[in-house]
Amino acid sequence: METYYRDISQDVTLEFVVRVRLHDDEVSVTLKGHLLVEYLINKIIQQKKEVPEKVLGKSHNFTFSKKLQLVYSMGVLPDYLFENINQINRLRNKLAHNLTFDLHKEDMTFTKTNGERINIYPKKSRYPERRYLKMLCFSTISQLERHMEFVLKIDPRFIEPTKTKQ
Repeated sequence: METYYRDISQDVTLEFVVRVRLHDDEVSVTLKGHLLVEYLINKIIQQKKEVPEKVLGKSHNFTFSKKLQLVYSMGVLPDYLFENINQINRLRNKLAHNLTFDLHKEDMTFTKTNGERINIYPKKSRYPERRYLKMLCFSTISQLERHMEFVLKIDPRFIEPTKTKQ
């Protein structure tokens, strides 16, 4: 029997856990999750779009929402992932544009790979909204990484640019 080992040192899901370890407020958790999801979406565009520079180039201002719609319309993103990523984006927009936004009144669900929507609101948590955002971002990033690796055959790892000596 062959054993499969996966190097998780550059795993985006792990990167999310590390980044939110010290920053525990709702806005930081959501922004960090959103940024890492966008990183993965950009990787999909780089690999699947014929001319990715038209979307990711410096002269183009494609918003996160437009990039998400593009990837979804290309047929490379399943419905459950689109719904979860869209949920993160909606919450990020609400938190970023309304300082008095009441997260408690929001839909606290998550879409599983089979399409079933489940409530993941942690009632017994000390900070349930913050815990929900962590779970939503963590689970969505994990789903997206697995989809990229096993379905799209795209390396989802977080690879920082190497610095050259001068």
